[in-house]
Amino acid sequence: MVSLERVFYNWGLPLAILALIIFIGASVRVTTLSSPTILDYDPWWYYRHAIEIMDNNMQPPKWDLLSYYPPGRPFEPFLGWVYTMIIFYKIAQIFFSDIAFLAVAKWAPVIMVALGGIAAFFLGRLITNKIGGLFTALFAILPPTFIGVSMAGYTDNDPVIVFYTFLSVFSIILAIKKRSVPFYVLAILTNVIFAYNWSGGWFVSLLFLLFLPALAIFRIVEELVHNRNLKVNITNIIAEIKHLAAPLLIVIVTANLIGVITNLGNVFISALIGLGFINPGQGLLVNQSVAELQRINILNRDGFVTLASRIGLTPILFALIGLPLLVIYKLYRKVKIEYYEIFLFLWLAATFFMILNGTRFSLQFSSAAAASAGYVIAQFSKYKRTSLVILTAILLLMTSISGAFLLPTFFVIVTTIFSLFKRGANIQDLHLATLFSITIILSLVFVSEADQVGRSSTGLEIDGNWRNMLEWLKQNADKDALIATWWDPGHIIAGYTGLKVHADGAHCPPGECIPYNHNIRIQDMGRVFSISDEKGAVKILKKYMQLTPEQCNEAKNQYGDKMPKDACKPVSEMYIIASNDLIGKYYWLNFFGTGTGRNYVECNLSQELTQQQNTPSYNCAVGFPMTITIAQKDDQIFAVINMPTLGVRNAISRDVLFYNNNNQEVKIRNNITNNLDSLVFVQPGFSNAIFMEQPVRDSIFTNMFFFSGNGISEFNIPKLEKFKLVYSNPEIRLYKVDFS
Repeated sequence: MVSLERVFYNWGLPLAILALIIFIGASVRVTTLSSPTILDYDPWWYYRHAIEIMDNNMQPPKWDLLSYYPPGRPFEPFLGWVYTMIIFYKIAQIFFSDIAFLAVAKWAPVIMVALGGIAAFFLGRLITNKIGGLFTALFAILPPTFIGVSMAGYTDNDPVIVFYTFLSVFSIILAIKKRSVPFYVLAILTNVIFAYNWSGGWFVSLLFLLFLPALAIFRIVEELVHNRNLKVNITNIIAEIKHLAAPLLIVIVTANLIGVITNLGNVFISALIGLGFINPGQGLLVNQSVAELQRINILNRDGFVTLASRIGLTPILFALIGLPLLVIYKLYRKVKIEYYEIFLFLWLAATFFMILNGTRFSLQFSSAAAASAGYVIAQFSKYKRTSLVILTAILLLMTSISGAFLLPTFFVIVTTIFSLFKRGANIQDLHLATLFSITIILSLVFVSEADQVGRSSTGLEIDGNWRNMLEWLKQNADKDALIATWWDPGHIIAGYTGLKVHADGAHCPPGECIPYNHNIRIQDMGRVFSISDEKGAVKILKKYMQLTPEQCNEAKNQYGDKMPKDACKPVSEMYIIASNDLIGKYYWLNFFGTGTGRNYVECNLSQELTQQQNTPSYNCAVGFPMTITIAQKDDQIFAVINMPTLGVRNAISRDVLFYNNNNQEVKIRNNITNNLDSLVFVQPGFSNAIFMEQPVRDSIFTNMFFFSGNGISEFNIPKLEKFKLVYSNPEIRLYKVDFS
């Protein structure tokens, strides 16, 4: 008879701790439940499609008329997450018949986080033990990068990616271990469903394909180290690879065949798409502008801190320090490394390479780091002294970064030195107590940081100014209107208003969006905002009002019956949005639009008093060698620009715009010899200043946002005639385009 005490310690206590971990993961994410809308940009894509599918008798429409109009685009096949939210909604209706889909959609990411924690636990337990499973679950659901994209109401597919990543790895390793049909079926279905939820869902299959040659290389190195000579038993290595290859190929080949048949792609297409992201210069132009695709230098402090702020210092160090040291120790002690440990090492190395090419891949790396850290901690009881060395190295590095772990570091070092001179069971117990005590402390710090991230992850919802503008469009724009702006807010506009958008964040490459793909559209919008020629801007926009018959036929030849008859219907009217967030994004608008890459230079002003006249002088320094000084002399305001690296010293900005004590605009054009053809725009209250060189000052976007389309005659900036301001608030200027 099995004792209750044994059941409690084997399953009751671990499951209770797992439940606590899941509760913590959920609690840090529910602070955004009160948001009146779905959060951020991309989540609106899934939310909108879920509503469209429910309104279409649970069938996905063949064509998306709201995105990349004209003529729209084919409906994406990767709708697993959309249907999952719908399933959650149908279940919720059983208990709460009047519940709104929005309420369920807000909870859906939190539910997937909980499921991801369970999948992580079972993976960690499968390759190590229950302790490893618990730490894997903890590190899997609480990385800052994951919290930020899985808050309540953040209906993007990131929680789904984490859940299926762990479940896919778990199911494949389980199939290798069990080698029977039910487990093959489980692994195949898991990986196909992963692909149905995310176009990159073949990532785990790709890793396991790479694992086979990696295993061969590792075994050769292992034998060379163990034998201390150049003799290698190739027969044993080939036999092991054959043993593992059979179940792997059954799962991966079958899953990929199903993927091809069901239009979900395959592992090779997924790899090519991934390479396009790792090399932002290839494929879509927009990938060059995404901040999360800029490379990280892990060898400098800023790069490492960036990585740690995304993943969490504790799991990163246990993974990047602990796993290699354990592998080195096993090689030295001639301990054969298990195949799944080699896969773990490959998983960590591959995703580490990915994150160095952009923090967008931090979610993939955080999963690998969680599994690796859980594995390392699970080895404490087996490799106590090596684990003490690992923990000492981790604490020393943490201390050098933050200086917050001096006492634990000292305690571990003393324990390690003491153990060198003593032997016995008590010392072993001291080892374990030290290891787990310090690890729990580090984990609590990790949890505390996660809680802070959750509490600070507010403000992701659409603010009042945007909602008011969207409501205006919803009430006043014609149902066949087209809304144009820079591509980011497209999902929000389409999801909130139900109106067609010029572009959005569902990147549409050449060959898919015909005739105007994402590259063409962002270049066109960048040029519209960047140039000063209003007629030229209107000419660019006019081609989106109606496709030519030849263009429409080109799209029809590509998509046939998928494309509805009204996909080429002319646009009845067009609106263009100039919003304050584009000030910071202007470099990329200008770069893609004109090829120059100019920007607004913003800086906060600090007040000083001049020694001679006791009049205020305002100074600011920006992120590169440039200073702007706002000074007064003889009742005249000057903006003095210094850019030594460009040879600009004490140059007077030709144009200055500021607000007097009555909040009235004051425009000054300084026609002196040593002037710089530029504008310094001083915000009310002299709180900050914006420097605009001549092409930026004269651009249509500057006219739209800063001057509300009225131009400034004093600066020879004409009033916009073809862009009619129809709505305005502190963040947004909305214009209707006049094509007459």
